[in-house]
Amino acid sequence: MPAPDPVTGLPLSLRDVMVAAPSGRVLLNVPAIDLAAGATLAVRGASGAGKSTLLHVLAGLRPVNRGQVLWGKTDIASLSDTQASDFRRRYIGQIFQDFLLFDEVSALENAAVARLFSPKAERAAILERAADALLSLGLDPQDPRRATTYSGGERQRIAVARALAQRPAVLLADEPTASLDRAAADRLISDLLAAARDHGIGLICVTHDDALATRLDRVLTLTDGVTERAHAV
Repeated sequence: MPAPDPVTGLPLSLRDVMVAAPSGRVLLNVPAIDLAAGATLAVRGASGAGKSTLLHVLAGLRPVNRGQVLWGKTDIASLSDTQASDFRRRYIGQIFQDFLLFDEVSALENAAVARLFSPKAERAAILERAADALLSLGLDPQDPRRATTYSGGERQRIAVARALAQRPAVLLADEPTASLDRAAADRLISDLLAAARDHGIGLICVTHDDALATRLDRVLTLTDGVTERAHAV
């Protein structure tokens, strides 16, 4: 498998990608998407339009019926489950609407959770990056409080720190501001964009949030699984 540098990001190229349900219903039909390394993209559309399916395809979590999903020179759609999992661990950071934290442990333990699944030689660096990411997001990595005691906005920032601790080439975010009030959402948007800019990584967000979508480079709209032409904001 090619080994691109995760610091500089990865270009994305989708070609003739189609995903169908077992019934045969087409869930996603993407003739082409091209995104430069380090670029940002909002994915929009009504409920059921195929947004989450697209995000899962980009993460190598959903098989495709046909087509290529190229991160740099690696077609993640052609990898085995084990290879795709390894690719995600090395190059893709994921942020979820529901945070998916371990509530009974600290912010730092959550942000550095990738240590549990990484080779011993990488664990110290992951812990250091997790602490640095928490600091950059305004959280104290030495705070011993359990994650359940943090506010919604703080919990999402812990989740962002967890993604950044992987030193990813790209962040994939599924409705990252949906569970937050407006002030917390605006803070998170600024944090995500700063992280993408400072680390030279790409950012792809599925979102209904106009405030987030308008701050990204391009917007892609899905309708019944079919992509409309992406346009610059």
